[in-house]
Amino acid sequence: MSYEFFHQLGDFANVFKAFIGSNYLGIAFSFSQSGLWLGIAGLILIALATDHCCILIIKCKKKLIQRILFAPSSAPADEASIQNDAPLMNRYLELEKELSYGQIGRLIFGRRGLWVVNCALVLTQFGFCVGYFIFLGNSLPHLFPVVSLNVSQQLHFNESSSNTNHASAWTPISDTVYQSRAPSYFLLLLIPLPVVLLTSMIKDVRRLAPISVIADVSICLGFFSIFYFIVVHFSMNANFQSASWSTFPIFFGQVTSMFEGIGTIVSIESSMKGNRQRFTMYLHASMGLMVVILGTFGVLGYLKFGPLTQQIIILNLSDRDSHAIIMTVYATLCIGVLFTYPLQLVPVIEVVESLMPQAEDAKDSETTLLLKKPHPLPTWKRNVLRFFLVLCTAATAAGLRDEFAYVGAFVGAMGSSVLAYILPCMFHLKLHWGQVHWLVVAKDFSLIAFGVVGSCISLYALIWRWASGS
Repeated sequence: MSYEFFHQLGDFANVFKAFIGSNYLGIAFSFSQSGLWLGIAGLILIALATDHCCILIIKCKKKLIQRILFAPSSAPADEASIQNDAPLMNRYLELEKELSYGQIGRLIFGRRGLWVVNCALVLTQFGFCVGYFIFLGNSLPHLFPVVSLNVSQQLHFNESSSNTNHASAWTPISDTVYQSRAPSYFLLLLIPLPVVLLTSMIKDVRRLAPISVIADVSICLGFFSIFYFIVVHFSMNANFQSASWSTFPIFFGQVTSMFEGIGTIVSIESSMKGNRQRFTMYLHASMGLMVVILGTFGVLGYLKFGPLTQQIIILNLSDRDSHAIIMTVYATLCIGVLFTYPLQLVPVIEVVESLMPQAEDAKDSETTLLLKKPHPLPTWKRNVLRFFLVLCTAATAAGLRDEFAYVGAFVGAMGSSVLAYILPCMFHLKLHWGQVHWLVVAKDFSLIAFGVVGSCISLYALIWRWASGS
């Protein structure tokens, strides 16, 4: 009983962990780009669209498995008959485990589908990992001791014409300057590397569950700590806006990328052996928690700090707050982000490993290629590849120190919206064309248009910002 409970807890932690990371730290800044009421409406709409499209992609996966198992039969067997046929059940479970997002695209749209999925997946997940390093590089300085330096200055007052002794007046002034002993940003990026490298060597997603639990607990502690700092001494900033359409595209890109799990959701659902029937429940619960967390931080953070909201809200903490408590908050958040990293890097590793040369028979069908067991890469090559990818994310973060929020917006515009809105609906339309009601078709086309238009406008706004240097 306890073993099954921990398996369920680990699976839910993986699903929730796929969507929550350092994203809630930037949601208040996102609301400063959208305005209060427009931000609330946008957050709910994006959450509903993401939840629905996650379900669509899993439905497409199961539809493809049915086609593979029962082609060319027009009457697939039901789930009970599959369970009663041991060889068929083994093949079904094998496909459940092996079918990835990219392979779904390949089966539906051929190699072009695989290429589009993999490009969007690598861009999205790589961008998330870069964002984690940017956060760590900007947060670790707060964990170093701060020394106070007494700087004495002498302020010269010009002698007055009425001064009879003609002596110049010099008044000594003592000022206290606080200086951190933290090394430079570039050296700080090296600190988390050993932990990131070690955890990135774990090759079984389900074995990441304990790490995900630690990350979830750490991020929750950080959430409540920052929430406390926002609520205590809370006063509403009078300069907040209800809606800001001009910078709303930045909000769209940022919030779309904040729902990080779309790139890993197929892999996570595949890893839930014996527990897949609970996936939909776990997904809905995770989305509900995401809306509560992001909505709380977005609304309260923006109302408190207004146009002064920082890209990472923890940087808005006042100097009057206890330094020891602030250090604890930073430490907690750093642990949570650090242990989120390996799960987000998994899709990048899988894509890059799939690009490694493998013997392939030109006569093999797409379905046969899925079921063939390619010769695995030697362990040392897989480890070198993971080592290289981790270094690439750290090196990219080194040049983007002050772009945490805009990296997220770029990832959302170029990668996340493709994976979250456009591709799931295209897959669903192709697989079910002529089999569903016209309202379902209209809904899918509407979501595709939502993703395309939102991405184009968000990307234009980012390019304009970078080009203008604002």
